[in-house]
Amino acid sequence: MFFIDKPWKFDHETKKPFTVLSNVFIPPMRKHCAVYAASLGQAASFHLDRQGYVPGEAIKPSAEISNGSSRNIDKSYVELIMELIMVMAFYVEKETWVEKKKITRLTRTAVPSHSEDVWSGQQLRIPPLPPSLLPAATLLTYIVQLRVEPSGPWKVLKIPLEVVVGNPPADPLGSMRTHGRQLPHCRPKPQLRDPICRAYSHSQSVKLKKMAATRRLQKELGDLLSEGSSLKRSFRDIVVDESNILLWHGLICTDQPPYNKGAFKIEISFPAEYPFKPPKVIFKTKIYHPNIDEKGQVCLPIINAENWKPATKTDQVISSLIALINDPEPEHPLRADLAEEYTKEKKKFLKNAEEFTRKYGEKRPVD
Repeated sequence: MFFIDKPWKFDHETKKPFTVLSNVFIPPMRKHCAVYAASLGQAASFHLDRQGYVPGEAIKPSAEISNGSSRNIDKSYVELIMELIMVMAFYVEKETWVEKKKITRLTRTAVPSHSEDVWSGQQLRIPPLPPSLLPAATLLTYIVQLRVEPSGPWKVLKIPLEVVVGNPPADPLGSMRTHGRQLPHCRPKPQLRDPICRAYSHSQSVKLKKMAATRRLQKELGDLLSEGSSLKRSFRDIVVDESNILLWHGLICTDQPPYNKGAFKIEISFPAEYPFKPPKVIFKTKIYHPNIDEKGQVCLPIINAENWKPATKTDQVISSLIALINDPEPEHPLRADLAEEYTKEKKKFLKNAEEFTRKYGEKRPVD
């Protein structure tokens, strides 16, 4: 049996079994933390799904690195850093001793000039470590840091996010009863600090997340509006408010019957955490379709939270949406009656869908 009660004497590289005799303390932090940084044409955004972990768990970092400069990025990596601060007081004099130690890291390959790299699905496993937030003169904190190193004598981009590593109770026998009485805990349960990153207030964090989303969406919008876009004819009349790039409106124009008798207005709303969270698509025009309900909500697998990947772009979402319109999926319906009609009486469904589109659809643009 092994207990982590003296973090400054604990060798994190040593593997020892231990038994937990009462509930494991896991900081209940579920807030997202994202930071955006940029330097001379190179930019990065960094995001964690939460801030509370215990040893043995995996941190799942998400990051987007954009190299818009003429220089290559040699490498980028995410590392877990332990920061130990000891305060020694002698009457009125105080001395502070700080030590930082890199625990583990994930490394990525180079990012060439004018290209991007998206981190998704990788795991940074937490080894056995002493817990954060111990009430003592020794302050122990953990930092998960994204580091982007460009070639040559240029500034390294660093984005640090603080995490909390939980622990078994410091006195595991405190929850057991001996001779009819309960033994007191040798230490009180650690009190949680503000879960927002130490270097940023909540409002700053939200602002930085939106900056990263804005930059990504500006590029994607430019691609959609370009002459070479494959969606130039099928996704048209794109309207984006300059004051809020997170909200798009556009017109879907399919070439296949029965939906080619009209067009359909849609609204795409992007979260501030985009591209780490998927957008939402709503039909503003009524449509006779088993996968789109009366409120305009659409069952589109590519933007489901379980399937979403940060590398997915808006043009891929639109392409998937058009494919779903042209080829309904009755096995995953939002309108069971239309799914049954499509499956059992397809000719009737196509006729009804065409009449419905003529009646409620938007006027198609003239090329």
